[in-house]
Amino acid sequence: MAQAKALADSLKHEPVSHIFCSDLKRASRTATAIAEHHSQIVVVPDQLFREQDFGRLEGKCWRETWTADSSSRARAIASFGESNVALAERAALAWDLVLRQVSSIREPQFVIIVSHGRLLTSLLTSICLYYDTPRPANVSWGNTSYLRLSVISGRAPILVFDRINESGHLTNLQRQKGGVGSSKFDESQKTIDLFFSQSPHKK
Repeated sequence: MAQAKALADSLKHEPVSHIFCSDLKRASRTATAIAEHHSQIVVVPDQLFREQDFGRLEGKCWRETWTADSSSRARAIASFGESNVALAERAALAWDLVLRQVSSIREPQFVIIVSHGRLLTSLLTSICLYYDTPRPANVSWGNTSYLRLSVISGRAPILVFDRINESGHLTNLQRQKGGVGSSKFDESQKTIDLFFSQSPHKK
C-alpha cells in the first residue's frame, strides 16, 4: 500500500484521462490510490486485465511449480489454466477495449493501465503489433514500477518509449520488516500519525 501511495503521489500532477485496471484486489487498490488525485476520473476495472490464470496451480507457492524445464512448465500451465496463446488473445481484447474508449476523444489522452506482470507483457506485445513497432527486449515489471510510452499521432502513428520499469518513486520508501508490516492489509487500520492527530487525548 505504501508503494501504491508513492506511485499515486508521483502521478498526481499528470493530466490523467483514463484509468483501466484488473479487478483483482492489488491492482484495483493501486488504481484507486492513483484516482484519489484525479477526482474527475472513474476507474474502469475489467477481467480482461487480470493476470494469467494458472488453473490448478493458482494459490501454490511458485517454488512448488517452478521447474528448470520451461517447456514442461508451459505445458503444465496450458493443461490446467490459461495458455500463453489464450493470454495473448485476451491482452489483444484488453487493448481493443482501451482503444474503443479513448479513440472517440480527439484531445491528447493520458491513459493508465494497472495490471499484472504476465498480462502486461502480453499487452505490450499487442500494443507494439498495433503500431508496427519493435518490442523492447527484456522488459521487467517490479511492484508498482511502470512503463511509459507516447503515441505521436499522424497518418502513421509512432510509438515512443519514454521510460521502462520506472521505479524512481520508490527510492526513499523503506520496506517494513516483521511485526504488523508483514500482516495482512487491513483497510480499517490507521497510520500512526493519523491515529495521534485524531486522538481525543491529543495535547
